[in-house]
Amino acid sequence: MPFEALSPDIACEVLAEIGLECAPSDVHVEAREERWVVRLPGQHLAWFAASRHGLQRLQTERRLLRLLEARCTFCVPRVLFESATGNKLTQGDSGDSVYVQSNVVGNTIIQGKGADYLCITPSVTSKDNVFDGGTSSWGLIFEDKDAVRFRGKREDYTFTFHANGEFTVIHKPTGANPGIFRNYEEVYFDDSADAIPLKQIEEEARVGA
Repeated sequence: MPFEALSPDIACEVLAEIGLECAPSDVHVEAREERWVVRLPGQHLAWFAASRHGLQRLQTERRLLRLLEARCTFCVPRVLFESATGNKLTQGDSGDSVYVQSNVVGNTIIQGKGADYLCITPSVTSKDNVFDGGTSSWGLIFEDKDAVRFRGKREDYTFTFHANGEFTVIHKPTGANPGIFRNYEEVYFDDSADAIPLKQIEEEARVGA
């Protein structure tokens, strides 16, 4: 959906819908060739279409960035989230942050090296998705702690752990199953600011089984 006008307040409202909380005072909006670029904390850039032509440009740039990422060894900006309307969120290569709100189907998101962050809302209901936090960039010396946040309360989710190291979740109020998760070490919920080690949740699931 193109935005004929985009203020920091509107940008923050839209980003909050996909789990990215930021204050209008922390973002800067610039008009750029029928698009809006929103500069966010942590070297993030969020792009919004300002017209139909701007939306087409974002779609073309998205394909180009993914081609560069797949074929080149040097660091390039990476597409981390694309809304159903074509707006996108990009960041550099160190420590990806991905926010998934729309009901993506059959996608595989591999976040790669670094301490990554994934945010999933209950509206993501396709069990055909695969979310991968990626492997450590430091070998066996240091462990990158990749985290996934499930929007809602801890009590709203049921976890199932599989022998291959993957796990799945069910959002009990809606029955949503967003997909398969692997290579995440920490889990967040909205009712606590503290991360819960995935191993702790796995142990609790086994005791309750």
